[in-house]
Amino acid sequence: QGIHALLPALAPALPALAVEIQACIPYTRGALLARAYREGVVASREDQPEGSVIRARVPAALAAAIETL
Repeated sequence: QGIHALLPALAPALPALAVEIQACIPYTRGALLARAYREGVVASREDQPEGSVIRARVPAALAAAIETL
């Protein structure tokens, strides 16, 4: 809980993490989910039958890749 509370305070200091997304990443695209955790800040994740629904701040290039799903 504490780390998630820091996200709004840290966001302005991290310009590379400028894109906030909410998306469902299919289980068949697990590499994108792994990148979100590795390159961004995942605020929440809920596993659904069709994939993982995440809310995160990620680099613009990763956000663009996720938006094509």
